[in-house]
Amino acid sequence: MFKKLFFIFFQLIVFTCFGAQKESVLLSEEETVVLERFFRACIEETEGGYVLLGQKPVCAHGYNKEQFAVVSPWHSNSVALWEGARVWKKLSPTAINPNILIYIENEEKLSGWVHLSLINRSAFLKVVNDNHPLFQYVLGPRVTAEGLLKNIGSSFDKALHTNKVLIGIVLGYGEENALYGSRIEDVDTYLTAVEDIPLKHEKYSPEEQLEGFFLPKPGTRYSYNTVSPSFGFNDLSEEVNDLRNLITVSSDKLENVMPNFIFGHIKDAESQILINKLEKTQDKIRKFLTSKTFLQDVLEKTLGRKILINESRSFRFDVGKKAEISKIIARGIWEQELCDYEKEFIPYFIDALASSSLEEECNPLLTVPSLFRDISEVQKKLAETATLFCSLEKQKDVECVVPNKLYYKILNPGENSTECQSPNVRLKYTFFDSSGHCLQHQADATVNLNSTISGFAHGIKGMKRGETREIYIHPSLAYGTYTPYEKGLQLRSVVTLIEEIESNSPFPELVSMDLSFLSDASFLNGVRKGYKDILVWNGYSIGAHLRKSKDVDLESIKSHLQNFLQEKESFSPLTSEEKDLINKVHWNVYFAK
Repeated sequence: MFKKLFFIFFQLIVFTCFGAQKESVLLSEEETVVLERFFRACIEETEGGYVLLGQKPVCAHGYNKEQFAVVSPWHSNSVALWEGARVWKKLSPTAINPNILIYIENEEKLSGWVHLSLINRSAFLKVVNDNHPLFQYVLGPRVTAEGLLKNIGSSFDKALHTNKVLIGIVLGYGEENALYGSRIEDVDTYLTAVEDIPLKHEKYSPEEQLEGFFLPKPGTRYSYNTVSPSFGFNDLSEEVNDLRNLITVSSDKLENVMPNFIFGHIKDAESQILINKLEKTQDKIRKFLTSKTFLQDVLEKTLGRKILINESRSFRFDVGKKAEISKIIARGIWEQELCDYEKEFIPYFIDALASSSLEEECNPLLTVPSLFRDISEVQKKLAETATLFCSLEKQKDVECVVPNKLYYKILNPGENSTECQSPNVRLKYTFFDSSGHCLQHQADATVNLNSTISGFAHGIKGMKRGETREIYIHPSLAYGTYTPYEKGLQLRSVVTLIEEIESNSPFPELVSMDLSFLSDASFLNGVRKGYKDILVWNGYSIGAHLRKSKDVDLESIKSHLQNFLQEKESFSPLTSEEKDLINKVHWNVYFAK
């Protein structure tokens, strides 16, 4: 009997020891240092700490895989998150029913952004269940909190149908704040979008074409669902002004003390209670970050188990031979920074890369690599338009409204009625670009010509009921260089006047945009200087960063770049493994002692 009891006792001891050994995980030196940086970036620089302590259901963040944006203060965080994501993916399968979930997308988006989400399971389930009817209304009646939790990690926006109200709720902003915040965002987006053709764009006046030239293509109204004024408001401008008076942004403490928690909220007692809770949580996070057992505590929350860590807090990646990694860096710079720029300017970058100081004052122009191609393309379009309008001038059946800028041809003379002088009309119209592609069509639209581009309004002036005209509009009487279609777009429109509507409003004046800057020598020289300066500044900044590295040789990188430029050396895009190596070089610069 005693032997039997002893044997059972011995089995329990062995099982307990073996089980403990099986459950305990000892992190390597690399894993310890990388995860420490990873979680500090998640908690210090994002709202991840609020998720960790239960005040926020979800924190949606991520990191950028644009590897040479070294002038950005976020670059070091992206480097830390990139390495941490790699280690975490290997470690996370060992988690035992944790309350804190971390999801990392397997693929980067087109912008180079990789989404990373932290989710507090209990807080997420509670907020979804508390607002279940709203989630059912948007996502369908069969949605459950548990079912949504299983899907939200793989695609945050997609799982919530990109609904701003639901997103605001799971981000911890509160139901009312999510509703108001979503509404003001929808209205603002709609109001600042470019109007559909032929309506003019109120945001940029004809005098601001020079500024607009350097901007990307704006969105258009038709890209968004129609937004109508809410109950009790006559128009959207009145509503958005009311919303702005109701909404404020966080508190000074949450906005200016790290880690921030910045969101818009209505000025009411319930929101103030939420702000007070967030400020108390912020204090707890700051204290938590100073803990000597910070990493162990985070890992226990995220893995649901005790983790043994390596006591070392210093680690350096071995990235291989200097000559090999220098060539990889050169290929990365060429691929991500230089290949889209005009070749004649690239030597400025290469020379600045190895410079220890800037020789002259540098004023980088906020621009895109295709700037000179854009200018050249617009100049070409204006020349083609001039040729077309010159030929129209010679055609007997074509009427000139503004020489070299606005012409029309009568396709159907219509009824023998009075000529249209009212700015309010009913029209059927179709718009085409210079290649004949249809841009817009309306079979029956009531239009206020005071709201349209000037060329369209004055091309219609004098039409009779039932008359159809083909109108040719110069870019300076249309959208100039700031357009969602093409910069310098020449328009052709086929228009039928259905009805003239009586109005006391005056007919709009003819307003032409000044596009002469596109052939102005001082403008073009200024563009060249700014274009050169951005390459000099980027080259100098990347060189200053890489000069801190013990892993690369700047002269070797410079030589490879010159060979790529002169096509003396073949270029091949980076592999995923090579991108990982470059990130490790950045890691060593930022974090290795």
